[in-house]
Amino acid sequence: MACIHIGRVIGRHTTRLNTILNIPRHITTAIQHTPTTIDIIQIKFKGGATTTRAISTHINLCAKKGKKQVKGKPTSTIDDSVADGVIDIVDVRHRLDGAIASLKEEFIKSITLRTSAGALDHIMVDTEFGKVPLNQVGQVVPKSPTLVQINMASFPDEIDNVLEGLRQSAFNLNPQQDGTNIKVPIPKVTKEYRESLVKTAKTACDTAKTHFRNVRAKALKSLHKHTDVSKDTVRDTETLIQQIVDEYSEIADKMLENKRKDLLGGK
Repeated sequence: MACIHIGRVIGRHTTRLNTILNIPRHITTAIQHTPTTIDIIQIKFKGGATTTRAISTHINLCAKKGKKQVKGKPTSTIDDSVADGVIDIVDVRHRLDGAIASLKEEFIKSITLRTSAGALDHIMVDTEFGKVPLNQVGQVVPKSPTLVQINMASFPDEIDNVLEGLRQSAFNLNPQQDGTNIKVPIPKVTKEYRESLVKTAKTACDTAKTHFRNVRAKALKSLHKHTDVSKDTVRDTETLIQQIVDEYSEIADKMLENKRKDLLGGK
């Protein structure tokens, strides 16, 4: 004889739902409320032995009457603990955090209406040393609110590469060489310029999502190397990996939407 406990761990406060759902008394359902949601089935066997397993699907018992559930949206999440001893979920999140940080830095420093000497510092230039930030081959000096000058005296052979890097940047620049100096007029902010920056931001967001997919692929490859884990654990871990990638994709989409509003003046 086994007693089956079905529930969702979401917090500290427990609500018994046997009477609401007309569940037999030997089956106990508990719902608790926290930021993390885990579906659990616990089976208690005669003699006191128990077994517990996390699952990824359940009926949403917390839905308010009259509210339709959004199709395609999961109603629960899987806890990171399902991957313990299988893959390093902390490392997966760390890599995704790095991609989000890079996207944020690019939005702040490179995709902005406020073109400045500081923003030009981070324009990448193809040189004989490889791809490097502009400020590593030239001294960027603001001359006025509408003009920036780049002193290339230390690396005169890289002037052509710097000119090309400036023209290919997201700032719509038209640099002019003056001896070992490069003069960069700061363009006026036009509607076309704003829209071009939005496209650049979208490309940066897509690049971050490509990184997310690469992290997912690496995690799945690591998972499938384990031949000593159950099919249920593999399935739950696959779901967990996708769940985490989706979470970070939503963060990137939100960042892009906020950036779009910023560039287009709140439209």
